[in-house]
Amino acid sequence: MRMLKSLFFLILLDQITKAYFVSRDFFVRNYGLPFGLDFGLVWNIAVVLAGLFFFVWYYIKTQPRDDKILVLAFALVFAGAISNLLDRLFLGFVRDFADLGLGFVFNLADIFIAIGLILIFSQTKGNEV
Repeated sequence: MRMLKSLFFLILLDQITKAYFVSRDFFVRNYGLPFGLDFGLVWNIAVVLAGLFFFVWYYIKTQPRDDKILVLAFALVFAGAISNLLDRLFLGFVRDFADLGLGFVFNLADIFIAIGLILIFSQTKGNEV
């Protein structure tokens, strides 16, 4: 139940930031996937869903429920993926607004996913998968 509350809070936080920044000049409609990949709306959603299902499967199969860092890591990945998926399903694109001059624009959900993946890989390093 705690993970569900975390998921809801993180998704809500991301959606609020997207709604706030949508009226700004630097708002970008991202019709593709990360790194400029774009297979069209239906295939983009399929790729995101496949990735999300993989992480759900991996989480259920391998992770002990008492590892709080891994629970947080998976909550971050799930929340980021679900929030961006909601954008794709209801808007047809993902709302990006953060540009640090690195050649790409991102949002809070992308940060959640990146931090979650870093935590997962750092926690599972050396462990059997």
